Amino acid sequence: LESDPRRTFSLAQLLARAGRTEESERAYRRGLERYPRNTNARMNLAHLLSRTRRLEEAEALLLPALEHEPRNARLWLTLGSYRQMRGDTSGAREALEKAIEFDPSTWSAHFNFGLLLFDASETEL
Repeated sequence: LESDPRRTFSLAQLLARAGRTEESERAYRRGLERYPRNTNARMNLAHLLSRTRRLEEAEALLLPALEHEPRNARLWLTLGSYRQMRGDTSGAREALEKAIEFDPSTWSAHFNFGLLLFDASETEL
């Protein structure tokens, strides 16, 4: 199991779907120790952590992936979403702008960016 990243990460996904969050997290982390550049696994583990409001940990998982894939709009969108949930408006704005720059068709990045602007206008009133 450990020698095949597909099997390792598939197990982690199955455990997550079964609600076995702690076991899923351990499986993802074991897999990422061996295959640290697996962006999908990083995204999946970050999502798992974000569901339990561990947003800073989720964010930290995405940063190494962005070093290797700096033009990955999906990574920037996800990072922006986590920053937005944490209340880091400027960090969210920066990440969402990059998501839009690298893939202008990413409607959810435009939507989240619009929410940021709306929230900012509400606080200025």
